[in-house]
Amino acid sequence: MVGSEAVPPAGRALSTTDLPLYVQGLNVAYGSRPVLWNVEFSAAAGSLTAVVGPNGAGKSTLLRAVIGQVPRLSGHVRVFGRQFEPGDGTVAYVPQQGVVDWEFPASALDVVAMGLYGDIGWFRPVRRRHRTRALEMLDRVGLADSAGRQIGQLSGGQRQRMFVARALAQDAEIYLLDEPLAGVDAVTETRIMTILRELADAGRTIVVVHHDLETLQEYFTHALLLNGRVVEAGPVGGVVASASLSRTYGRFATAGAGIGAG
Repeated sequence: MVGSEAVPPAGRALSTTDLPLYVQGLNVAYGSRPVLWNVEFSAAAGSLTAVVGPNGAGKSTLLRAVIGQVPRLSGHVRVFGRQFEPGDGTVAYVPQQGVVDWEFPASALDVVAMGLYGDIGWFRPVRRRHRTRALEMLDRVGLADSAGRQIGQLSGGQRQRMFVARALAQDAEIYLLDEPLAGVDAVTETRIMTILRELADAGRTIVVVHHDLETLQEYFTHALLLNGRVVEAGPVGGVVASASLSRTYGRFATAGAGIGAG
């Protein structure tokens, strides 16, 4: 099985039911254009996995297909051994900024509270304890002072932190983040990665679409090289040291090269 390696308990082989996230035989197309072919990978508890690849490689599509935002032609997504059902609360998703309507009349606190709708229930009012929880998450990402601001008034880095706070509010087991470090300053990048490391240290599973080869080994435990298909996946040191980067990016795959969205 291609995937992020995990260490099973002594004397027992690791099975897919032990894995927080297991994607098998995933195929996705936009109309007649194939985007992902037979993608298979896994992510273990406590892992921080970077999904990297060139523009158009299907990185964002992969995350969206996992959570059911993009239809799958075939394939399975299993969470702790069971078929994943969107909305079951086990997976939190942070989208790219470009897919959001920033003119929508909502405050940062409103958006973070949306992460609690599994507890609140649809079409029911946000109660004081939910607002308190949302404010605590904003404080964790350094945005408590901006809780009442309309989302379009936030800077790019603040927007990213707001969505991280919404994901934190869900208290999920698996976090999927689509380029959370794109376009943010160094302070925001450090804060976001510190939070993700804390989640991984607590046994959560983190998968991040990433855009910078230079920070792969510094930030992540595992890497998934994607270019329509899985080129290689595993512990980040082995992936970076292999010839797979050249196969994924061609002759432009050098340390420090920027990686585009896909």
